[in-house]
Amino acid sequence: MKKLFLVFVIFAVGTSVFCAFQSTTIQLRNHAAADLENWQAQTQRVAQMRIERESLEEHVQSSTRELNILQHVAMSRSVKDKFIPKVGQRLSPAEREKLLSELGFDWNSTGDYLIVSKETLERIGLDGMKGSKLSDVVSEVLAITPGEQAAIDGMTAQLTADYKTWAESHVHRNEPSGDVVASYSLPVDAEFSQTLSNAFVGGVLGTLGNERGNLLLDYSRSWMISLGMENFGTTPPATMIVKRYPNGDDRLSLETKQAGNTMRTDVSPWQPFPEAFLPLFPGGWADLAKREGFELPKSFQKKDANQS
Repeated sequence: MKKLFLVFVIFAVGTSVFCAFQSTTIQLRNHAAADLENWQAQTQRVAQMRIERESLEEHVQSSTRELNILQHVAMSRSVKDKFIPKVGQRLSPAEREKLLSELGFDWNSTGDYLIVSKETLERIGLDGMKGSKLSDVVSEVLAITPGEQAAIDGMTAQLTADYKTWAESHVHRNEPSGDVVASYSLPVDAEFSQTLSNAFVGGVLGTLGNERGNLLLDYSRSWMISLGMENFGTTPPATMIVKRYPNGDDRLSLETKQAGNTMRTDVSPWQPFPEAFLPLFPGGWADLAKREGFELPKSFQKKDANQS
């Protein structure tokens, strides 16, 4: 009987201890969960405060920039009356420079950018086209958007392909003789030239509008001439003649004629291939030399060696 009572006591004590341990474990688990939840909340709060700080810093920077602009623009009334032109009035170069300086648009205040007038853009020369695509420079100067550039590049690629097809069927090759190692000519085709010109002018103006469009047409004049867009039957054929120098060295001379203009220079890796004939020889001088079986000057080999 005593043994049974002892077993019962031991069992009761063990049960009490087990329940106490279980209760303690549950409490610890609850505390740990609460601590974890609190830590997560604090972490989120820190992240939120970091975002708010960055937003505040951006707002301060933006406000500072706006304040600087307002300080530049907020000229005195007398300065405004003196330098801002009335309708139809033109400022002298000195007055324009003073006005831009007062607005904070002078050489030293605008960082990597310079503000110039639209009138100035009409007087400077830029390469509008690089191959069959818009040049990077003219795209930036005229603020041409990626969509506008894609439309113009697609159009000029098609015009170049049409010109190549026409040139392949109309080019005339003269057999080399004497010092002449290559001689080619392209006739004037007024109807084809007018078709290309109309397509290019219409596409440019339709995409960019009159102001930017006419500027791009001016910048692209040499490219238009090279593709015969200004040959309307009043000029002789475009020609390209490559000759050896008579003194026996490895130099070659180039003579091109197109739209009434003549150019003479040496053939070199730095001399662009005549653009009127480039669709026929996409590889430039290397393609022409291979076709006609002559060697290019040693300067081509030196350039290749420097690039490799």
